[in-house]
Amino acid sequence: MPERVENLEIWQRGVRGVTAADEVTRDWPSEARHGLTTQLRRAAVSVPTPIAEGVGRGRRCGAVRSAPVPLGSLSELSTLWVAAEGLGYLTEDPAAGLRREIEALTRPLPACTGYQPSRSDRATGCSHNGSGRLPQAPGDKPRTGRRTDDDSHP
Repeated sequence: MPERVENLEIWQRGVRGVTAADEVTRDWPSEARHGLTTQLRRAAVSVPTPIAEGVGRGRRCGAVRSAPVPLGSLSELSTLWVAAEGLGYLTEDPAAGLRREIEALTRPLPACTGYQPSRSDRATGCSHNGSGRLPQAPGDKPRTGRRTDDDSHP
């Protein structure tokens, strides 16, 4: 019988993180609405959705081809958290709930999704796109591994 995503504790925690992110950002200033607020809420939603996708495709515990997505989203949430703290946006009550969910998901998520970073990822702290090269930023020229005149810096 297929696994139901609603029965997975890791998915439940992810959904609680979405709720906590909404509560945390609800009273933030309007100037943060299209920046930090949107980013934090989007990152929170990006944690449980790939797990649900994986379960929907019949993979155990939500293991998906894009397993690094929820892990990356948790890292993004942590970064946005630090920025929000620095801006004085966080209030103790709802912020503690979101922080708890981020920390609780960071430990079991790699095992659940089946994601194992490569040796070079662990050594450098970087993630890559599977090709051995770092991901390109939007607008960057393709990286060939060969230096060209365009690669030189003034």
